[in-house]
Order: sequence, then C-alpha cells, then structure tokens
Amino acid sequence: MTQSDVCAIRTESQMPRWRPLVQWFLCLPHLLYTGLLALASVVAGIAAAIIVVVTGRAPTRLLTIHALSLRQRVRSFSYLWLLRTTRPPYATSATFGDPGDDDLVTVSFGFPPSTTRRLAPLVRLVILIPQGIVLQLIAIALDLTYPLWALYAAANRGFPETVSRRLVQLETRVVAVLSYALLMTDETPRFGLTAYSRHRPAMP
Repeated sequence: MTQSDVCAIRTESQMPRWRPLVQWFLCLPHLLYTGLLALASVVAGIAAAIIVVVTGRAPTRLLTIHALSLRQRVRSFSYLWLLRTTRPPYATSATFGDPGDDDLVTVSFGFPPSTTRRLAPLVRLVILIPQGIVLQLIAIALDLTYPLWALYAAANRGFPETVSRRLVQLETRVVAVLSYALLMTDETPRFGLTAYSRHRPAMP
C-alpha cells in the first residue's frame, strides 16, 4: 500500500449557502476530540521512539494510536473545510485498516514494519524539516484566510472541483508526512503541492 492509497476523501459538491458560515462551529466538538487524540499520539510517539532506539523494534500497539488519531484528523478536516455537509462519525477504532463507518472518508494503513533502524526517529525528523516548514506555512495561511474561504463557498454553494482536489491533496500529503514521522511506514513522503493526486469524485 502506497501513501497515496492511505487517505481518500469523497467530497460533496453542493451545500446550502448558509452552511459554510456555521460549519466551523458545528465542527468544534470534532476538533476538540481531534486535539485530544493528537495529544495521545504525541505521548505514544515519544514512547515508541524510545522503544525503537533501545530495541530497534516498532511497538505495534502504540502505532495503532497514531492510526486512530490520523483517521479522526482527516474526518475533522473534511468537515471543517467544507468538503462534506454530513457530520462525520467520531473515529473510535484503533486499527490500521479503515473500519468502514464513514461513507466519505477512508484512512487505511498497511501493517507497519516490525523492525527499523534505531536512529530512525531522529533521522526522520531531520529529513522532514523542509516538509514541516512548507506545510506549517500553508496551514497558517489557510487558517488566517478561513473566513474568506467560507464566504467563497457560501456564494458558490460549495467549492469547485479544483479547490476540493487541492484540499484533498494537501491533507493526503500531511497524513503521508505524519505516518512516516511516526514510524508507520518506510515510504518517504513526496514533496510538492500536487504530489498526492488521488481524489474520489464528488457526490452530486
């Protein structure tokens, strides 16, 4: 399984004009849950890194926490960024394979390698510095301009296909970077705004 296959988001092309103006508020519980899972993922990541440095073996049970956290992140992202109008279910299955409880979002990881180089946690953080800088700048820009994007979506009853596709590519890239940093895959993430082009067709 390649990183392009890990994350798939099927968008909804039409929505009421009022929805983009309030969906950020409806998404707050999902964002709170996403934040709590991200915190758990950080703790699990530190523990996993220590285990890898000491033993050279990746702790599978801890890595499932990352899978749960990233799955919830993608669901929240698709809802906050107006790629869907239906409220996503909360991710509760700490499994590498997608549980199939969300019709629009699929996040499924292959089984991670059981062994890895002991310095991998440190080396990968260094390798990902350019990715991290670019993605952080993009995230800041998107967050600051979110009200403008919401007004644009309200005026057009959603985003056009090109905008939706770019948002999906961005989130897929983020998942690819994080899954590599968190030792869930040995595939080095690709660089570029259009590096991850998989996009499921929009629903009418």
